Amino acid sequence: MIGRPKIFDEKTALASANELFWKKGYEATTTEELISVMKLQRGSFYHSFKSKKDLFIKAVNTHETAVLQELREELLNSTTPMQVIKDMFLSIADCTQERQAKGCILGNTIAELAGIDDELVANATYHLKVLEEIFYTQIKKSQETKELKTTQNPALLAKYLLNLWNGLNITRRIYTKKEELLPLIIIQLEIIK
Repeated sequence: MIGRPKIFDEKTALASANELFWKKGYEATTTEELISVMKLQRGSFYHSFKSKKDLFIKAVNTHETAVLQELREELLNSTTPMQVIKDMFLSIADCTQERQAKGCILGNTIAELAGIDDELVANATYHLKVLEEIFYTQIKKSQETKELKTTQNPALLAKYLLNLWNGLNITRRIYTKKEELLPLIIIQLEIIK
């Protein structure tokens, strides 16, 4: 038996769900709110997603896979890939206050659900580890091409950048103004010269 065809744009629906989860967190987001922002009928929702958890995983995976692929492509096509990474961090200071308040959905998930839902924490951790691997690969290449002068261990620098990413996504909620946040970012990027 063939299932009912989907009568909605799954990509748009997942993006709407991801945005709501990002804003409110996993626990505070209700199924009713998800059905509403995704513009679905209840039957379509439950036909397409086994549960709120299933939807969360699909929404986060879809968003993060696209973001990380975009970063990979930007690094591949750049003549100064380490500047791309620096710009990624520097752009945090240019975000709107609404965006500053949301932080990083992956870090938020780990902070919210550590000790509560190992599967969702593992999923968020996976994407952060992929980001770390992207940092590592680019640092190693940039050391070989002499774009980076530092001789620090690339694996350690990649972990440092991941730590910086996670930390800034909390600090940006405290220091929401560019003039407060930007100097913090600049000084911490001094290590990757």
